[in-house]
Amino acid sequence: ILIIVVNIVGGFIMGFMRGESDPMTILRTYALLSVGEGLVSQLPALLISTSSGLMVTRAGADRSMGGEVMRQLLNQPAVFTYTGGALALLGFIPGFPTIIFLAAGGLSIALAQAVNKNPKMIAAMNAKPDQKPKVAPQAAPPTGPEAVLPLLQIDPIEIELGYGLTALADPKAGGDLSERVTATRRQIALDVGFVMPTVRIRDSIHLGSNEYVIKVRGEEAARSTLELGMCLAVNGGGVIHPVGGRPTQDPVFGLEALWIDPSQREMAERAGYTVIDPSAVISTHLSEIVKTNAADLLTRQDAQALINNAKEQNEAVVNELVPNVLQLGDVQKVLQHLLRERVPIRDMVTILETMADFGSRVKDPDQLGELVRAAVARTITRQFLDHDQKLYCLTLEPILERQMVESLNMTSFGTVLALDPNTQRDVIATIQREVDQASMQGLQPVILCGNQLRLPLRRLLEKYLPQVFVLAYNEVSAKADVEFVGQVRVAAAAA
Repeated sequence: ILIIVVNIVGGFIMGFMRGESDPMTILRTYALLSVGEGLVSQLPALLISTSSGLMVTRAGADRSMGGEVMRQLLNQPAVFTYTGGALALLGFIPGFPTIIFLAAGGLSIALAQAVNKNPKMIAAMNAKPDQKPKVAPQAAPPTGPEAVLPLLQIDPIEIELGYGLTALADPKAGGDLSERVTATRRQIALDVGFVMPTVRIRDSIHLGSNEYVIKVRGEEAARSTLELGMCLAVNGGGVIHPVGGRPTQDPVFGLEALWIDPSQREMAERAGYTVIDPSAVISTHLSEIVKTNAADLLTRQDAQALINNAKEQNEAVVNELVPNVLQLGDVQKVLQHLLRERVPIRDMVTILETMADFGSRVKDPDQLGELVRAAVARTITRQFLDHDQKLYCLTLEPILERQMVESLNMTSFGTVLALDPNTQRDVIATIQREVDQASMQGLQPVILCGNQLRLPLRRLLEKYLPQVFVLAYNEVSAKADVEFVGQVRVAAAAA
């Protein structure tokens, strides 16, 4: 008030001394200016103090600020009545916007009347908000045997990297190993029908700087070294002319290879080399390890997931098979039987239908697996066809095959081929020689034999010649163009 009085008196004196107008005009002008200046200076202070009061009031409340303000205002409907009356009176002051003030006053009074007529609204606003659920206190960490139980868990597949190769798994450093592993899982699912477990990638202080190890269920399955910042040029047999580089060996297939600088990549590809990045070497190696150990990686839980997926396509066969004909463990063993020889299990409907057809009479997983192999003959044959759709085969001499059939013995581990040591050594050596001769011609032959002999012969050869596959006659697709490239003969058998 003192400031307003000083402004009015001072302004009147200054205006009168300057002779701006008559005394009443000067007094009215400076009175209006003083009142306006006071309002302009006091309104911000009023707003700040009001906001501070609201914040202090809100500090002890459980609701949001907007909800708390509305609750307090609605608890006093008379406030809206008085506010509406005050706004209506201000509308009659000369120079004030009458319509706006009257409308605002009418809305305030109407709101007060609505609140008075709806006591439930006030009760709802006064209701306490739901309290958050109390968090149970965390139990103390185990100190007994339970403390070491997590250490017993084993990852199905692990990739351990030396500290020099950790950049391959770090996306910030440009590493793409994780992306390649994801692509490998997708490709294995398409090629084999097997859902590859999640791969754990970590570094290891026990490895050399450029070493990596692939583990299956905690045990080392493969180990090799890489040159970070270099490319691996693999000689697949079609090299036109050599290029400069450090000689090495392809860790996946054991082929001759070179470590070359990335700047030589285009030149090496023109020379006939297959050039691979270090991260691609690991992912390719991982793919081969998973295909080789797919039978060991397939658990009952994985088998159940495959069955559930097949049930979406053919519910009838799944309902008939499990558990009425076979148990889940029996289905798992048949699938492992197929995966052990890299037979794709993507066509689960055909596999399950075959098991449903013969499962009630045949309970041996090996025999049931052989029946399933015959049902997916086209899938098996396709793996060994060349670009001309030809299947190159080796056959057994009839006398030798008859001798092998007579040497079959039933054991608790299944049917085994019990040849005398000399005959067995000659058979393996002869097969190796025939396969090498075919390979020199660029062919990948398989051995054809009778149904009864196929599995025992395969079990014998997988210890010495794991790269040689054995097919039964009924496992060859009718559309395949079969070409015989040799015959296995043993002198002892002929005698």
